[in-house]
Amino acid sequence: GDAINHIMEDSHGNIWASSWKGGVTRYNGHRVTNFTQNDGLSSQLVYSVLQDQRGRFWFTTDRGVDYYEDGQFHHIDNVKGLTGITIRDLEEDQQGQIWVGTYGNGLYRFDGQHWAHWNAENSPLGNRIRALLVDRTGRLWVVSNNGLGVWDGQRWSAYTDADGLETNDVIALVEDDNGHIWINYNYLFNGNISRFDGATFTHYNSEKDGTINRNFISSFKDRDGQLWF
Repeated sequence: GDAINHIMEDSHGNIWASSWKGGVTRYNGHRVTNFTQNDGLSSQLVYSVLQDQRGRFWFTTDRGVDYYEDGQFHHIDNVKGLTGITIRDLEEDQQGQIWVGTYGNGLYRFDGQHWAHWNAENSPLGNRIRALLVDRTGRLWVVSNNGLGVWDGQRWSAYTDADGLETNDVIALVEDDNGHIWINYNYLFNGNISRFDGATFTHYNSEKDGTINRNFISSFKDRDGQLWF
């Protein structure tokens, strides 16, 4: 069988599921539609799916970024560093800008007309981006191999193990109803979780504090405000 990488619900109630080798599947409650390279995807391996404010669907793959609009797939092939590379995550901010995290070439932002680029040479970010999160205030949080980077719309700030992270080897982030950021560490390090309240990191040991599994690779908040790891 195939492995599911990401599941999301779009604005019309359709369920989209991206997979390891089967492209992406859409379920409208009655019919299942599968999209593959034969339909225009650049790869059978799709990591995540995002619907933007305009209604377009964006897909991250191991060969770059695709988007789906008016029944057709389009591949971003005119931006240096975005073609033929693994894209782990993407997010849309409150201004409708699309942020793309690559695993090797840093972070890109598309404002609808132009692309901007940050990497280890011009920012505190590492070149290997693992996850992105837009918080309730509109700040963008970036998980890279250099720890956490935060973009406030004007400038970057950074948090590393020197600032209170247990390790720079972070896997995922989620924001709770209080605006606190919860941090998943790579299970190969210790699999623990931290909470950041804007000033202080609080660390939770996966064995002592009651979490069942240390092999966390993702997290999310449900509609009731509960966090799942």
